[in-house]
Amino acid sequence: MADDSLRSQAVALASKGFRVFPLLPNGKTPAVEGGVYQASSDPERVHRFWSEALSGEALDYNIGIATGGGLLVVDVDNKNGKNGALSLESLELRNSDLPVSLTVRTPTNGNHVYLTVPGGTYVRNSASHLGDGLDIRGDGGYVVAPGSVISGMHYTITVDAPSAEVPGWLLPMVSGPRPVKAESVEALEGVDEDIAAARAGEWLKKHAELSKEGDGGDAAAYRVAARVMDFGLSPSDALDVMLVDWNERCEPPWEPERLEVIVNNAAAYRHSPIGSSSADVEFQHEEIDERLVVGTADGSEAGADEWPKPTPLEDFDPHAIPPREWIVPALLARTFVTALISPGGTGKTQFAASIGLALSAGRSDILGFDVPKRAKVWYWNQEDDQDELRRRIGAVREHHGISTADTLIDGDPGFFYDSGVERPLIMAKRKPDGSLATTANVPKIIEQIKRNQIDVFIADPFIEFHEGEENNNAEMAATWRIFRRIAVETRCAVFVSAHTKKPPDADAESFIGSMDSLRGASAQGPVVRLAYTLFTMTNKNAKLYGVPENQRHLYARLDRAKGNIFIDNGEPRWFRRESVHLGPPDAGESLGVLLPATLEKGGAGGETDPLYIIAQALDDNADFEDGQWYGLAEIVASMDAPQVAALGSGKNLSRTIERAVKAHGIDVEEREEKNTVTDYGVLGIWKKPKPGGFVFYIKRAGLK
Repeated sequence: MADDSLRSQAVALASKGFRVFPLLPNGKTPAVEGGVYQASSDPERVHRFWSEALSGEALDYNIGIATGGGLLVVDVDNKNGKNGALSLESLELRNSDLPVSLTVRTPTNGNHVYLTVPGGTYVRNSASHLGDGLDIRGDGGYVVAPGSVISGMHYTITVDAPSAEVPGWLLPMVSGPRPVKAESVEALEGVDEDIAAARAGEWLKKHAELSKEGDGGDAAAYRVAARVMDFGLSPSDALDVMLVDWNERCEPPWEPERLEVIVNNAAAYRHSPIGSSSADVEFQHEEIDERLVVGTADGSEAGADEWPKPTPLEDFDPHAIPPREWIVPALLARTFVTALISPGGTGKTQFAASIGLALSAGRSDILGFDVPKRAKVWYWNQEDDQDELRRRIGAVREHHGISTADTLIDGDPGFFYDSGVERPLIMAKRKPDGSLATTANVPKIIEQIKRNQIDVFIADPFIEFHEGEENNNAEMAATWRIFRRIAVETRCAVFVSAHTKKPPDADAESFIGSMDSLRGASAQGPVVRLAYTLFTMTNKNAKLYGVPENQRHLYARLDRAKGNIFIDNGEPRWFRRESVHLGPPDAGESLGVLLPATLEKGGAGGETDPLYIIAQALDDNADFEDGQWYGLAEIVASMDAPQVAALGSGKNLSRTIERAVKAHGIDVEEREEKNTVTDYGVLGIWKKPKPGGFVFYIKRAGLK
């Protein structure tokens, strides 16, 4: 269960009247659609923001506080060569000191000074306008709240006082008339302003060109402003979001008044209405016979012309409702779509191949997931040709000893696999008029799944199955709904692998177990009911689980990112990459497979535990007799290369063993036999007087 402190702090801030909203864990990016526009001071709503939907467990979101609406924050920035503290001191010398007010220390030794402004006052966001490193967060802006954590460093309150009123000398510098929309601008109807702001902000942060003085800066700012209004923002809203998400990175940042002129010019001279690229209006004129969705193939279902009509609540027994049909508990369920979100090269293909073989062969040991019943699987890969696909599947079969006969179910094939490299399987294709449409491949896939009684359809990777624009909410949601349609119409489980977006500041920690790691538009998430992330072990986790740095790349963690239809303990599943050699011993090549791994925090008891490795080595070699003592050097000499690499060697090995023994609570100073239980049996440990050092024996599992 996540720490409840962040949720409690968010609720406490809302209770004090601050408008708060969630930010990504360990980050500053909004974690909800609409970002700052979803901010609320309602404690109950805020509590829901920070709670998992079904379990009610606390989520570890950071906290954002929306500014404006009577709140102004002076952001004293002291990072990247800036000296906001000196700028503020200079400003105060010319006027007077800021009043004693709520002040928050940032992880980079900056300060956020909270001030109130008179009702109805419009405060413009600005960057370094009042001095180098001295920023203002006003209407439409936000700051990271106290209690939030970035890379282990907290935002902390240094002056615990009420927010004071802004001094009279500062107010004219930061306030002004609210920008007026250019009169000649037309806007399309039907635009959701909150979603438009979120899309525009994301585009500004990741894709927008920056304005550089002397290098076409004015023209660049004009182009950016025009594009932001394409999303559906008015000139004033476009200016606000540009000041918050774009302006500070320009060289130098624009004065708000000058940038406002450029934005209004971009609005006045537009060739298309505001919102021309909004996902909300792109498809609003398409007429679809909805009877084809709920009725028969030709829409002739009796009573279909009465749909939709309200259905009254009847008296029913909730205990009589059929349970969900799990194929693999917590992973695959009939009629539902599961997403596996992972960076390239992490092991999505090995994971998908292993799922297919585990289900068709009825083997729970392959990935560590319970396989209660054998199931037919169709794996379609769009990245690897048929030979490469055979290599990857073959590596899994070789390691686990799975024959083709093992995958037969009642005499019929239980595992199907195809490559889309030579003939791609496209589910959604771009039409000549630019719109996106479902292809004829979809009903063909549905027919094949029904004909072959497929239980699980695996699509790898998502991006290769459509021609939609990744950042277009409407197109991406529609494409994911195609996979949901396949799941519902065939009553199979659909498993789709997808790529992650680039983590903030290249820090994968913030994306582990997060739906926000899914690359592209934010509207994709609601269609998926089950989602996991798969990431290579980070440095932080290597230290936490006692994995040597040179072994970190061998481990990957699987975390639940979304599980609306079940509740689990939230702990990651760990996998270890192991090489399998295919071909002649002196030729051929090696491929990786993913195997379930046992890791324990602190290293004691997991497979990286030195005592675990020694017990495994003793158990592997039949020459080591049960109950007989063997020296450390003799045991190490019998190990294979991966075991030696995991254990380490040289003069530090004895220290490694000593630390491991202490971690198990054994007093290494006593010269008597000490036992510890491992998966391989009872391991006897004795530290003999030097030069003997440590000696060990094994009593294998099942023996007394």
